[in-house]
Amino acid sequence: MKRVLFVDDEAQILEGFRDLLRRHRNKWDLVFALGAAAGLAEVEKGSRFDVVVSDMRMPGMDGAALLARVRERDPTTVRVILSGFTDEEGMLRTIGVAHRVLAKPCDSATLVAVIEGVEEATVDDRVRRMVLGLEVPPSPPRAWARLGELMANPECTARQIVAELESDPGISLKVLQLVNSAFFGLPQPVTSLARAVTFLGNRTLLATVLAVEAFQVGPGVSPRLVNEVQRHGIWAGRIARQLDPPSRDEAYVASLLQDVGRLVLAASTGKTYDRVVHRAGSGSLAAAEFEEYGMTHAEVGGYLLRTWGLPGPLCDAVAASHTPRPEAAWDLASATCAAGALAAWAAHKTESPPIGARVLGIPERFPTWREIAASVTTS
Repeated sequence: MKRVLFVDDEAQILEGFRDLLRRHRNKWDLVFALGAAAGLAEVEKGSRFDVVVSDMRMPGMDGAALLARVRERDPTTVRVILSGFTDEEGMLRTIGVAHRVLAKPCDSATLVAVIEGVEEATVDDRVRRMVLGLEVPPSPPRAWARLGELMANPECTARQIVAELESDPGISLKVLQLVNSAFFGLPQPVTSLARAVTFLGNRTLLATVLAVEAFQVGPGVSPRLVNEVQRHGIWAGRIARQLDPPSRDEAYVASLLQDVGRLVLAASTGKTYDRVVHRAGSGSLAAAEFEEYGMTHAEVGGYLLRTWGLPGPLCDAVAASHTPRPEAAWDLASATCAAGALAAWAAHKTESPPIGARVLGIPERFPTWREIAASVTTS
C-alpha cells in the first residue's frame, strides 16, 4: 500500500484533500499533517512515504525547506509542491527539491494522476534511487507545461504561442538553436520564433520545447554527450513518424526522449558512465549499462518522465526502447524501439539491419526503413 503525506497549514485545505481522496483510502495510506513541523514529525517517525505533497507558503518552514528535509531522509520519496505562487523567486526555490509543482487549487483528478503515476511505475528500486536520489533532481518541464496548457485552448493563436516562448529567453534561445541545427534539416535558417512556429507546427514545437528542457537534465554533463543525445533523439523522432506508428505524435515524442536517461546516468555517476560508454564501444550500450548498474538508461529515462507526469504509455515506450520484443504487436513501444535502432544504424552506417529490426521479427521492412533513415539523417 502506497503511503502519501499531505502537508498544509490550513486545516480546511487538508479536510478538502481528505474528502476528495476518501474513496482511495482502501488502496493508499493517506496521512494529513497540519503545518510543516507536524509534517516533518510524520516523516521522522520511521515509516517511509512514497509521496509527500506540501503547500509552499507556510509559516516557519516553507514547503521547499520541508521537501529538502524529506530528500535528506529518503531521496526516493516523490516530492510535490502544491502552491498558488507566481513569483520567480518562489518558483526557483522549488528547483532541486520538488519533482512536480502543481497549481493550487488542485482538483482530485490531478492529485490521483500523480499518485497513480508513482504506483504504476513498477521499476527496480535501483532505478528509482538513481532518478530520485540526484542531489539536484531534474526539474519538471515547466515551459512545456505552460505551452501545452495554452495550446489546449481552441482559441489559441500563433501570436500567443510566440509571446509565451518570448517570456522565457533561455528556452527561446535554445529552441532556435535546436531548430536551426543540422538535425532538423530545414531548407533555410529560422531567425524568429514566429517562423519556428510556422515551420514546425504546434505539436512538433511543443515536443521540441519538452526536449530542450529534458536535455538540460543533470549539471556537469558534458556538452558532447548532450549533443549526441539530441542528435539521436531528433533523428529517431523524425524516423518514427514515417514508420506508420499508432500515433505519429506520441511516437515522435517517445523517440525524441528515448536517450534522456543517459544524461541522468552521467549526472549521477560521472566518469564511471564515461567508462561504461567506452567499454560498450560500437556494441550494445544498454548491455554495458546493465552490467555496471543493473539497469539501462531507457529504464531510467522512462521513470524520469513518469515523475514529470507524462502519459504512462509514452513513459513505458521510452523504458522499453532498447529491449525489442520478439513478435510484438506494432505498437508505440515497437515503433520507438525501431526508430531508435534505425537512428543508431544511420549514425554508424553498418550494412546489417539493426538489432531492433531483427528482433522485432520484421526484417522484410528493413530496406524501406533504411531508406527512411538515410533520407532523414542526410537531409
